[in-house]
Amino acid sequence: MKKIKIISTIIFIITTLVLAVFSLSNIKQVKTDLISGFLSSSTEKNRDVIKLSKLASNKMHVIFETTDYYDNEDLRDEFLSSLDTNVFSVENKEFLNVLDLYKSKPHNFLTEHKRTLLKNKDYSKIDKESLEDLYNPIGIMLETPDKDPYLFLTSYLKSFDGIRFTSTSNVISYKGKYYSELTLVLNSDISYLKGLEKLKNQLVSGDVNIYFTGPLIHSYMTSSKSVVEINTICVISVLALVLLCGLYFKSLKIFVPIGLSIFFGIGFGYLVTNLIFDTLNILTFVFSTTLIGISLDYSLHFYMTERKKTFYKSLTVSMLTTVLAFLTLLFTRVEVLKEIAIFTAFGLIGVYLFVVLILPLFNFGIKKGENFSVPDLSNFKTYFLIVIGLTFLSGLCRLTFNDDIKALYVPPKSLLKAETLYKNIYETKDKSFIVVKGKDLDEIIKNEEKITQKLENENVPYISLTKLVPSERKQKENQKLIKELYLENLDVYANFLDKSTISKLKNSFDNDKVESLDLFKYPYLKNFLLDENTSFIIVPAEYMLEDEFNQIVVSKDISAIVKSCRKHCQYILPVILFVLIGLLVGIYGFNKARKIILSPFLGIIFAVGLLSLLGCSMNIFSILALFLILGFSLDYSIFRASGDANSKKAVLISCISTVFSFFLLSLTSFTLISSMGKVLCIGILTSYILSLVLLPENDKV
Repeated sequence: MKKIKIISTIIFIITTLVLAVFSLSNIKQVKTDLISGFLSSSTEKNRDVIKLSKLASNKMHVIFETTDYYDNEDLRDEFLSSLDTNVFSVENKEFLNVLDLYKSKPHNFLTEHKRTLLKNKDYSKIDKESLEDLYNPIGIMLETPDKDPYLFLTSYLKSFDGIRFTSTSNVISYKGKYYSELTLVLNSDISYLKGLEKLKNQLVSGDVNIYFTGPLIHSYMTSSKSVVEINTICVISVLALVLLCGLYFKSLKIFVPIGLSIFFGIGFGYLVTNLIFDTLNILTFVFSTTLIGISLDYSLHFYMTERKKTFYKSLTVSMLTTVLAFLTLLFTRVEVLKEIAIFTAFGLIGVYLFVVLILPLFNFGIKKGENFSVPDLSNFKTYFLIVIGLTFLSGLCRLTFNDDIKALYVPPKSLLKAETLYKNIYETKDKSFIVVKGKDLDEIIKNEEKITQKLENENVPYISLTKLVPSERKQKENQKLIKELYLENLDVYANFLDKSTISKLKNSFDNDKVESLDLFKYPYLKNFLLDENTSFIIVPAEYMLEDEFNQIVVSKDISAIVKSCRKHCQYILPVILFVLIGLLVGIYGFNKARKIILSPFLGIIFAVGLLSLLGCSMNIFSILALFLILGFSLDYSIFRASGDANSKKAVLISCISTVFSFFLLSLTSFTLISSMGKVLCIGILTSYILSLVLLPENDKV
């Protein structure tokens, strides 16, 4: 037996080293984009929603606020001159290439209004409108009259409502102050936003202010604040653990094996997760804190139970049931939950093997501390069950679910102020996206034109690729319409041009042709593409097309996906309960298994009932917390059921530490994490108390 254990230890050490070499040779990127972690790419629409949600994920708006017009321009120029162009690029610089395209093919581009007039040969109206533009003292010209006498290109450009073409916006007056804006694209790691914050602080003073808005800055602020809060919670939890164990063991030696087991569990879970997944979500690391409680639980039992026969059985059953509870998350449709499942499951396996195989190799000279008694609450069994039953039934009447993705995140006041300011100044409205498919760029544009024609007929404002560049077929039609106009009307209209110029214009169609668009030559057009076969048309959110079109309202559709995932998790929860019952029945028999599973189950329904009674809506992370309650509480029930008095003391210390950690988690500013902390704190504490009620000292299994 001893020889087998030595061989197992050697195999475990070698396996860990090999795993570390393969995993650490390719460290994966950590995503701070929280939304993409929830989305499944199981359907084409879901994949399009994911792509659309990522469109702006690396972009942010910079708003410059001054009390003087010229100060605003100076502030913006100073900001741009200090900007690290290797890290950030300014959006829309590439539009100059598209302008060159227009100027090189002036007869290919017409607004729908001009096309209609030309088709109807309403040349008198064409003349009237063109002359008004030509002699407008404050008008602009994209091309000179000797090349574009009717200013069709100028009209075409003016029709681009809602599309920005310059790298710097005009200065706008709003409520007595002046504002301008830049859109920046991050080309590097999100941590570089720290440098942008420093630049902002250097330039802001007095009446001069700079605001950041957009998804990128929200991701940065949220992830940065979450990391600080989680690290603070870890520090406070460790200090509380030091105090707790110090009071019992009267020595700090216990923290060496506890620290090693926690470190190894988190490290082992990371190595496996890094090896399996292409990228890792930051929320996966947030959940690594759950391993602290379980690692503590296993190592405390190792020393407090003196490794009796019941210890190894209880530890093994506890590990198997908890790992099984976590691995069920692999069957959800949420990518980040799959990462969490692997991280925590293999972290637990790592802690288990470390405690069983590695800790016995060292003698830390740890002795059991002073004796203390675990309260026996079995006499209050009826009262507890009545309270839990009434709470659950009362809460069930008020049970609500909130799957709105916006409800999972409440932005800081500073960012909320900036977003409100941006929306008011630039009058931005909620948008929806009509997704268009095609085998190549020209087919995409043709398919867009079928939709945009409907939008034009109904006077629906839109932004699209086809608004910038018509299909090849349409460009040929435009050439024909303008050629007819020149031949029939140019002599009458263009009395401001000499005869040679008029003759040259009439003959300019001889060499005109339509070229296929090269996206490498005109990269600005990529802003309207999801991939090489997919584009999108932006329309107001309130305008909805028929069901035959794939129209996406990002926040609404993400919320629908989150709702679907939450329901899926709900369906899995009872399944895993039955699976765990089956496993426990096979090990302990039905009567004993019923006693072990009952306190975690009642802890779950009490947490749901109490929070619902208090008016808290459930979300996907609340449901996820129920899985964690099951995993943690089964540990407590199994170890208490072993009948070892010292094991029950270890459970008490572990429970106090874990509940305290999740209580701190419930106080975090990130709604998504705090909602999970509340459920875990209530559920785990209730489950432990119920284990005292349902599994009294003399009820050994």
